[in-house]
Amino acid sequence: MSGLDEEIRRLRRAELERPDDVETARRLDQALLRAGFRDEARGRVLARVRCPLRYLDLVALHETERARDLDIVDDRDRLGG
Repeated sequence: MSGLDEEIRRLRRAELERPDDVETARRLDQALLRAGFRDEARGRVLARVRCPLRYLDLVALHETERARDLDIVDDRDRLGG
């Protein structure tokens, strides 16, 4: 087993023990990328940043007084700039 494989195993164990440790998650993501596990690393990042609200929920929230500054971008061209 390579040093990188051992590092990934160690980081996986650490993440199970401390699931809220952002630094451990970041180091595991980086180790996975170095080892070529791009799909797994990408999935981990997407799971952390994916919004739990549906589009219609966001539209309804946007219409409320407290969310005036929420900008809904519904196409890729607007998202880019």
